Amino acid sequence: MKNKGFTLIEVIVCVCILGLIGLLVVPNILEVVDKKDKEILETRKSIIYAQVNNYMNQHKEEYPIKSGNVYCFQLKTLLNEKIIDISLDKIDDKKYVKVSIDNNEDYIYDIKTDCTDIK
Repeated sequence: MKNKGFTLIEVIVCVCILGLIGLLVVPNILEVVDKKDKEILETRKSIIYAQVNNYMNQHKEEYPIKSGNVYCFQLKTLLNEKIIDISLDKIDDKKYVKVSIDNNEDYIYDIKTDCTDIK
């Protein structure tokens, strides 16, 4: 009588082959996911910057924390006042949007931990 099924060696070889395939595929998948996360974060920042720009254009006399041509907006305040309306996933709402206006009237945006350098 002949036994049907796989031998232990065949099973071990299959597990090793699947492990090697996993070693080749998983890092590539993780790299793609990380790249997409960074793209999403940059897109969120761009949306925040655009919405802050709209707010600044509509409320020219009401800018908070000013030093020369540098303004600071706390993300939490912008969310509460419905100035920005996107998810801040992976962006701390206690951070600030720092807006600098250069000599060419161009807006330069940055997300900072605090605005202590503006006085």
